[in-house]
Order: sequence, then C-alpha cells, then structure tokens
Amino acid sequence: MKKGFYNRETGEFTVTGRVNPDKVVKLVAITQSNSENDKQNLVTFDKASNFKFKFRAPIKAGEKAVKYIYTTKDGNKVSGLFIWEMDEEEPILDLEIPSVTNQPVLHISGIANDNEDGYRVFVDGNNVFTQRSSGNNVNYYPESDQSMNPYGPYTINYDINLDDNNGKSTDHIITVEVDDKLGNVTQKKFNVHFDPNYTGQSEFIPGENIPSPSEEPKVDQPVVPHTNETTNNTYNLDNAITLTLTHNAFVYDTNGNVVITDGKNTLLEKGNTISAWHKGQITTLAGKKYV
Repeated sequence: MKKGFYNRETGEFTVTGRVNPDKVVKLVAITQSNSENDKQNLVTFDKASNFKFKFRAPIKAGEKAVKYIYTTKDGNKVSGLFIWEMDEEEPILDLEIPSVTNQPVLHISGIANDNEDGYRVFVDGNNVFTQRSSGNNVNYYPESDQSMNPYGPYTINYDINLDDNNGKSTDHIITVEVDDKLGNVTQKKFNVHFDPNYTGQSEFIPGENIPSPSEEPKVDQPVVPHTNETTNNTYNLDNAITLTLTHNAFVYDTNGNVVITDGKNTLLEKGNTISAWHKGQITTLAGKKYV
C-alpha cells in the first residue's frame, strides 16, 4: 500500500497501492461487507497492477480496522489488517495557577482529559501521568455516542519548588502540557513570581495557550492516516490448523485486550471453525495464554 486520500465531504478514505503481478492473483479488502466472498470486496488491478479501494471512515475522530486477503499464484491465502485512526480534537487542560505567591512550594491542581485514552500529562517537561491505552476500538464512529476513552479525566496534583535562590524573590515560567496518541497537543504557559514577603491576595490565572501545529492554518490537502499494517500478524494459511470451538471465545489483540467491534466485545461463538496460526502454538500476552 502506497498512500491514502481522505474526502472530508463524503467521509470516505481511498487506499492506493500495487501488487506484485508475479505473485498475487487476487486481492480482497473487507470494506463493504463482512464476507470474503462478496464481490463488492474484490479489489481490481489495472494493467500496471495498481489498485485502489475505498471505505467509510470517521469524520473527526475514530478508528477503522480493514482486513485484507490476497491469494498467490500457488493458491496460498495471506491475510493482514491495518488500522486507520483519525483524531482532530485537542486534549482538555483546565487549571489555574497564582501569578504571585509567597509560598516556597507551588501546588498545581487541575484536570486533564481527552476524547481518546492513552493521553499524557507533562509539567515542565516531566511526564507526570500516562493514561493506559485500551487498544484499538476497531470500527468506532463518534456518532455512536460511545466514548473512546473508558478511563476519563486525570486530576493533576504536582508540587514545584519556587524557593531556589536562598529565600530571595524569583520568577518562574511553568508549562503544563497534555498530548494524545496522534499528536494533538494542548499546552499552557504560566509566569509565576515568588516573593516570600508578599502579603497581597494572589491572582489565579488560566495560563497562556501555546499554539500547537494543529491550531495553525491548515492546507487543504489529502490526509494520510496513522496506520499499522500488521506484518507480524500476516500468516501463510499452510502454517495453521483448523479448530472447532467447544465454547464461546473472545478475540484478543496483541496487547491481550479484547478487540472491540461496533462498540461490543468481538465474540466467536461455540461451533465456529477457526484457523489457529503457528499450528496452535500457545502465546503469552499480558501474562495470559492464548492460542
């Protein structure tokens, strides 16, 4: 796969690429339905073996997993998955800090949050919090009203020493930043004056917003997504064994988390036939064992 183009008006993403004509005879992208045999999912090649296909993608924020299967000239099938993510929303940062204080230690308190999990909080460049990432909520669309962040906000509690000049008055520039997995950043700068002899009332300020690249004027051009082609999860079917499930089973990602599809846990029902890679070898993920 070479590159992609996102149409904001239609909400469609177009993937372009090329296959090796000496090896690949067929390509299927599971985009229009869940069936590998659906003719709508069959990808055609031009004379130069180039291809393109489209799929519906989130408009402002969300994730979409696309499975592809190609057949080689010797009849083998190879499958893979890439995950398309989009997020244009900046993280939330809500806090106020006194502009003047007589306290030698400044206590910072506030709230950080984001529409997706996995965000990080920095104070003066120190990573004070990293939220757990729940993995890929594949095929998530914001119009479903389901949050992509099951963990919610983080309460900032952090102390900074202002008395670093033997009890004399000092000036400090303090920065607090929240960034998310796709590079959206909210950053605020605070100018704080420490005076041990100050007796007035402290004025709390919301800080100065530092523009991030996402706030600068955008050029109208195709958007290339953050994608992962799971080459480590692409297997030759000759290296698999066929199993019939004796009980219901969840589908897990490489982090040991249940894969979420359309807001629900992905479940394989009892009686279904599956292919187990590596001849059914046991794999340990996050301390648990899986086939």
